[in-house]
Amino acid sequence: GGFGAKQVVWKPTVLAAVLATRTGRPVRLLLDRHGEALAAGHRNATRQTVRLGADADGRLVAIDADLLVGAGAYTVGGESSAVEGPYQYLYRCANVRTAKATVRTNHGPAVAFRAPGYVEGTFALESAIDELAVALAIDPIELRRRNLTNVDQVDDKPLSSPDALATCLRRAAETFGWDDGGDSDSDSDSDSDSDPGDNDAAARRRRGRGFAAHDWVGGKSHPPAFAHVALTPDGSVQVVTGTQDIGTGTRTVLAAVAADALGIDVERITVALGDTAHGLHAPVSAGSSTVPTMAPAVHAAAVEAHDALLDAAAEHLGVGVADVKWNGTTFHHPDGTAAELVDVL
Repeated sequence: GGFGAKQVVWKPTVLAAVLATRTGRPVRLLLDRHGEALAAGHRNATRQTVRLGADADGRLVAIDADLLVGAGAYTVGGESSAVEGPYQYLYRCANVRTAKATVRTNHGPAVAFRAPGYVEGTFALESAIDELAVALAIDPIELRRRNLTNVDQVDDKPLSSPDALATCLRRAAETFGWDDGGDSDSDSDSDSDSDPGDNDAAARRRRGRGFAAHDWVGGKSHPPAFAHVALTPDGSVQVVTGTQDIGTGTRTVLAAVAADALGIDVERITVALGDTAHGLHAPVSAGSSTVPTMAPAVHAAAVEAHDALLDAAAEHLGVGVADVKWNGTTFHHPDGTAAELVDVL
């Protein structure tokens, strides 16, 4: 997956471009594991001090976190490690305080690393939630259920899928057999013909069970974004944007959005991506935000194109625009008159 790796022009990218320019040949530059760790950033260390407050029923009344984040020697692309995110978003709580300090260290920079900062923050928060469950003698999953939220508590907006985490908790518990203690048949399995020492080791072996929830604010839109929708006399449509498709299906999704707004088959849509020469602004490919940002722009452009088509057809037919119907290829009027797309354009 590309994830957020395409939002920064890394040193290897520049080196490959320089070599290709000087040699006039295609260049592929591949980092080994050491080179990747040295030259492309990583998750950075954190030190987190977490305090939780809850009532006797396990409802969170306070979350307090002091967060120290090692940011490396320099910053790349404005990337910051959002360690505070899980504390602010994951559970319902009226009183949340996060204080984050970033320090420079002799390491590579903090970069897009699949939910940068959230993994680190979740580890500490969920460890504290487990300790709270022990202190209150409440099942860890039940404690989490009691503190689910259906709103974005930072922006005070409803979540688009408010039941998603509850569903995850239920399905995970059912699949893992959490409520009945889990499948422990293999815990005491031993072969009577095996070495006695092996049996002693098996007798000392114990199975631990753990559970943690996670969230990520990816999927939010990051405007501004622009798109151009053009119709041709042969009935085909071109959607032009400055965004990119790094294998996540952006081209297909935007074609479907435009087809739906125009009322035509998706096969008639061509999507031009990744060429900034058109001058259409689009956000970087990061934060799972490409489609949430670009789809509204494409939809708006397609709606404008659709409305302009109806206006032109009404003028061509000499009728009111409200009476014009379009089936994707032909414009019709209740009195029986019709016009082809090529005539209107």
